Order: sequence, then C-alpha cells, then structure tokens
Amino acid sequence: TLITGDNWSIANTRLSIIDTSSIANQPFTDKNEKYYLSFNGEIYNYQTLRRRLLDEGIKFETFSDTEVLFKLLIIKGLEQTLKVIEGMFSFIFFDKVNNTVYGARDQLGQKPLHYFLKNNLFSICSEIPPLLKLNNTIEPDLTSWRTYLCSSGIISKEDTFFLDIKALPAGHCFKFNNGNLKLNKYFDVTDLHDGRKVNIQSLEKNVSVLDTIFKKSIKKHIISDVPIGVLC
Repeated sequence: TLITGDNWSIANTRLSIIDTSSIANQPFTDKNEKYYLSFNGEIYNYQTLRRRLLDEGIKFETFSDTEVLFKLLIIKGLEQTLKVIEGMFSFIFFDKVNNTVYGARDQLGQKPLHYFLKNNLFSICSEIPPLLKLNNTIEPDLTSWRTYLCSSGIISKEDTFFLDIKALPAGHCFKFNNGNLKLNKYFDVTDLHDGRKVNIQSLEKNVSVLDTIFKKSIKKHIISDVPIGVLC
C-alpha cells in the first residue's frame, strides 16, 4: 500500500497475522489523516495495553497491535510509548500536522531500520534495496567493505556497506524535522540491573523463579503463532 503527499510518501507491505482485516492495513492512519504509522514486528503486550486504553475511554476500530501502537504514540508520545511496549519492532510515525517523523528500533535490534539523509532528502526503510532504488547515486562504502573482508569482519553498528545509508542502532529512536535528524538512545542493557545486590536463594527456588519468568515470556511471544498439526 502506498500513500503520497506533496513532498512525502509512505509505503508498506504487510504480513497479516494479528487482525487480518483490511482496516488494519498499513500505513495506518486516523480518519482525519493527521498521523501515519508504518510498523514492522509485533508488540507482545498489546492486549494489556489495549485494555488500559479502553479503560481510559479510548475507542478502537481493529484488534491489531498496530492500532494500539498508533494510539499510544498519539496519546502518550514516543518517549512514554517506548517505556511500556514489549516486543520486536521497528516503526516510523509521521505527524503530518507538525511535519515531523518519529521512529524507533526495538531494544535488542531484532527488527532492522535503515535511513538515507542527504540534501534534505530523508528516506527510511526496514531494508536497504528500496533505498538504493530511490537514489541511484549511492556508492559503496569501501571502508566498511575493507573492514568486513580484510580485518575484524565487524563494522560499526551504525554503518552499512553503502555511503550515506546508516542503520539505526538497537535501542535507539529518532526525530526528523525541518531537515534535522536527532537520534536518541532510549535503552541500554545495563538498565536491566537496578544496582541492588543479587538475592541468592536455594537452587530449587532460583530454578522455580527462572521457570516462571521463561513461561511468562514464552506466553507473550506466541500470541501470533498459529497452532499446527503434528504429522506422524
């Protein structure tokens, strides 16, 4: 699906799993077309967040995690939304009224997000090939290739194999307005440790706690999985 404006375009190819109805298609927008969301991934706790928003009087037209993310971004803003959502994701959110684009990549970088910014042209995509098609003057980054092939094999988390195409690092978000791009790191793995001493308990107790944590995590992760039969 492609939506275009005076000086912008948003396109999305959707893999329909949660709420496969057409009204949940992307780019997702509101009735007044003030905001647009293009979202790749899955919000594991969207059902809990949806119930919270319903309790606040927010109405929904779909049962998708896309609409939950969309409403959160409008009501709570980017910073607060990133504090409450759990999942694997990369997304862009276009505020047409303020001509501002926001976006983010999940905490561990499971979903990719790449961008091109040059001469006030800003393009962003989950894959690199569409960015190459938009600008045929992009050249290979020989430094990255040399590092990958002849040195450590590991390039910078922000670099790609092409000049002017960058990767948004894991746990980062961005804001683009009036030709200016501002990146912000909203998550660090050290945030998971609150500085308190580890509570060392018996082996049986620790195994039990870990088992509970794993089961809760797995339950969240399989909300979009379709049961399949076992062939014998």
